[in-house]
Amino acid sequence: MNVIKEREKSSLLRGMEALHNRVELLPKDDSYYSSLKSGYEGEKIFDRKIMDAINNEAVYISDLLLNINGKSAQIDAILITASCLYVFEVKNYYGEYKFSGVEFANLNGYVIVSPLDQLNRSLTILTQLLKQWNVQIPVDGKVVCINPSFTLFTKDPPENIILPTQLDTFLKKMNSQSKPMTSSSRILGKRLLTMNQQEVPFQKQLPPYEYVQLRKGVKCPQCNNFNVVLTQRSCRCLTCKKQIAIQLAILYAIDEYKLLYPRKKMTTRDLFYWMGGEVSKYKISNTLETHYKKVGRSKDRHYE
Repeated sequence: MNVIKEREKSSLLRGMEALHNRVELLPKDDSYYSSLKSGYEGEKIFDRKIMDAINNEAVYISDLLLNINGKSAQIDAILITASCLYVFEVKNYYGEYKFSGVEFANLNGYVIVSPLDQLNRSLTILTQLLKQWNVQIPVDGKVVCINPSFTLFTKDPPENIILPTQLDTFLKKMNSQSKPMTSSSRILGKRLLTMNQQEVPFQKQLPPYEYVQLRKGVKCPQCNNFNVVLTQRSCRCLTCKKQIAIQLAILYAIDEYKLLYPRKKMTTRDLFYWMGGEVSKYKISNTLETHYKKVGRSKDRHYE
């Protein structure tokens, strides 16, 4: 399978991660962060499953943001085979839900945004684009419920919802039915990729924060915790047991600083305080010299 766009964390999720553990988030903001994180984790699980299951030729695109005629859609995943274009809306719901044919709600009656509505929006926008291009290929859309702890109660299960217990069978069937790829399928994948839009500015979507409120220090890039032991060469996390080179931990801290303060000039001094004085100015300066462009001299020196 040809993966022409791999999944990455959104800037918004990375920004929320940067704030998480550095400041006490309000319950609604903490819930929002958990939702973003859970969604990304579910999508990564789906990526692995589909890559393991599809051994025939196909084109795979993740996280495609389309904007056609002023309408936009964020498509979690697209799989293009010789005979069909599949659109997947991946949901990492957990717990027990009921579907009335119109609304999705948990057993306490809390109604969520219908994933079928989201899927239909993506299908409508994508179909419009294919029509503009005069591309004729069958389009099939599915909502994939990836979490094994998810249960859906409904009288008439919609055919375009794939429950956790159905996913492996669906992928095996899709793989067995796929035909050898054609050049037109590959070209279609590349054309769709050129239509991918940039993310909207995410800073305005973050909860408000002040520099003095944020906890300073070095975090583990793996689990996002401050519970680390730093040596001259390594960073060892006492929470997830991950051990990495000290330079990677420094780069992670720099990346968070850039995310939260994109307009501030990066200086060795400011980053030293951002990392809570846990890393020497020499190591920070050396990392900046290696990975960033030096601008200015002496007191005006900063990095871009």
